[in-house]
Amino acid sequence: MRFCVRLTILLIAIIAIADCRCSSKKETQPAQDKSDKPTFDLTKFESDPEVQKMVFETRFSEIARRFGDAVFEQTYSLEISSGRQSIELTSKNLIEQARSGDYHIRVTNSADKLMDILYIDKKLYMSMDGKSYFVHSDDLIEARAKREEVYSQANTFLKTYAHFIKFVPDGEDEVDGVRFLRYKTTVNPDTKKSESEKSYSLTRIDGHILIDKRSGGLVAAELKGEIKYEKENRQAISKFALHSGIKRPATSLVFKVPEVGAEPKKLRIEKDLLNRLERMEEKVDREEEEE
Repeated sequence: MRFCVRLTILLIAIIAIADCRCSSKKETQPAQDKSDKPTFDLTKFESDPEVQKMVFETRFSEIARRFGDAVFEQTYSLEISSGRQSIELTSKNLIEQARSGDYHIRVTNSADKLMDILYIDKKLYMSMDGKSYFVHSDDLIEARAKREEVYSQANTFLKTYAHFIKFVPDGEDEVDGVRFLRYKTTVNPDTKKSESEKSYSLTRIDGHILIDKRSGGLVAAELKGEIKYEKENRQAISKFALHSGIKRPATSLVFKVPEVGAEPKKLRIEKDLLNRLERMEEKVDREEEEE
């Protein structure tokens, strides 16, 4: 009996030692493959909201690091109309990243005309004319520009509306010798809306997105669509078009600290276009009553 007990203990010890050796071998294996693979399963992208969230929250800086020096360019246009009044907003952003982690964001649209933002040596510089700069610390601008926190407008848009969209696998695309996963977009018929989302719906979306298989990040988007807003007795239709893509620069990027001039007035940032639209309509109503 004692012999059986000792034999059992011996076998357990042998198994434990063998298991430790296997574990140590696994730990000492080089981790080169891990750096080339995302930490989540991209094969579940079209069906798992959590995987979609991870893809759209991958920072541009993480993707650019994989490609070296990179130029990220995007355009986004939005037109909102509700019968008598309409608003059109068009923006063109150019984000450049060098190996040092400096950025240049150039934004032009119908409301702000020009914003030139430089992130150099951990400081933000801003200009309204491309000539005179001042040190800037606006939270919204920082969120877009500071190191390790740069997202594309496509990321922001898709993080907001991903659950309204159905992503359909559409093979792979090859760009500059790199293969990306391609997904077509269409309206998700099974969208579950929260209480705050009941006032609007995605009525149409056409186009595609490209995802990098290694970093698991969004690298390109070509989307067009329409969002319908309904609030009490008011209705509005928002038509949007979004282009976003990563490219290699023709030459190496050079960033110079600009001369800092007088600080202009604080930038006016529109947060709610619908409220602006309502104010415009109320003004028209008052003018009609006065007449």
